[in-house]
Amino acid sequence: MSNGDFDAIVKAAQGKGADGARRLVDRIFKECPGRMSEALAAVGGLQGAVVWEESLGAARSCVRELAKRAEAQGLDVIVSELEATLVDLWAVEHAGGFRVADLTPPPVNAIVDAFPPSMKKIAPPPPKKQKLDAPRRKILPLGPDGVRKALDIAMMLQGLYELGDWTSLPDKERANRELFFDDWRRMAFESGATTWDAFRQMAGVPAPESLIESRLVTRFSRIAMADVLRAMDERRRDNISTVPNVSVLKCAQCGGNQGRERMRCEKCAGMFCSKCRARTADLCLADYIGGRYSAVAAEVRVKLASDAKELCTKMRIDEHTRNERFVKPLAERGIDIVFQDNAPLEGVEADGEHGRRRLVVQNRENTSTRKIFFAALARTHFKTAEITPTPELESLFVDACLGVPIETGFAWLAQRTS
Repeated sequence: MSNGDFDAIVKAAQGKGADGARRLVDRIFKECPGRMSEALAAVGGLQGAVVWEESLGAARSCVRELAKRAEAQGLDVIVSELEATLVDLWAVEHAGGFRVADLTPPPVNAIVDAFPPSMKKIAPPPPKKQKLDAPRRKILPLGPDGVRKALDIAMMLQGLYELGDWTSLPDKERANRELFFDDWRRMAFESGATTWDAFRQMAGVPAPESLIESRLVTRFSRIAMADVLRAMDERRRDNISTVPNVSVLKCAQCGGNQGRERMRCEKCAGMFCSKCRARTADLCLADYIGGRYSAVAAEVRVKLASDAKELCTKMRIDEHTRNERFVKPLAERGIDIVFQDNAPLEGVEADGEHGRRRLVVQNRENTSTRKIFFAALARTHFKTAEITPTPELESLFVDACLGVPIETGFAWLAQRTS
């Protein structure tokens, strides 16, 4: 596609809202692979449009066509085009095209599950039974650059799995995914005739010409992907080895790979690990803290958080304490906890006998119940310390009791704005 045709497609989508964004994604996928990031930037993002269904159909058709051309054109060409297709998908994901509220299953899983059936024809698995008169399984050769691209393809697919899976997978589904990755790994190994040490060394070398590193904002870790593939290979040999609890998606704040769970911040669009994200919203810690407590004076914020931690230490309670352990500490401060199955989820606090307060809650062992207890503790502390209560101060006190690193969030926010 010429630059003039590309500019015409982008211009036709500008100012057309969600419908224009859908048509743009569909045409770019079909006619101009590799320029999705440029097109989305030119129209200012997806503007709230949900385009995952269009992306699913276009990506499935693209991979199916590539599988048909693999024998005639060679694997290096096919792997390059497949890498560009997955980069386009990640550009759509970063722009918000996969983030759909209240949709089950998550659309990112529907996207990623469209790849293995067609890709198995590019990297065919070994037959379960080999007949003597049947032709032997043929692995097309890959050049050194193609081996890296094959690793990047596996890495982007693994990233989509990690981003979309919020519950544990059934054993059969997990086994099918590991078999697919093992076939893809075998294709790269047999064509490159390499070892694990050489493969891991290659994975650690930056490749500025890579589409992942030159076009995507999301940061990946090839070394983590190599470790995952090696663990899957060893598990197939001994049925004992475990897959390491690492993610191929680097955290935008700490840069780490520990823990498979990743979340995209709704405000800054960065990818964050469980340590660097807020616990009660789809935001990173910096955006969550800055948005809620930036209006609170620094000295008030520090003093209140210190008081909350001191009280929790004195009472020997924290976010993991069981419900019955809260009864005595709160009773000593004039609050009687009553557990009732028909109580509202947010709890009810009212005046009780002899000037005491009565807190009625459901006896559920979860963070929501702990937040109700900590909020009641905050109100008693405000009354004792003669502090005028506000929703922001009460929320800050509860977050401090839950162990949220409030000052760390402000420090990250200051680093981002400096």
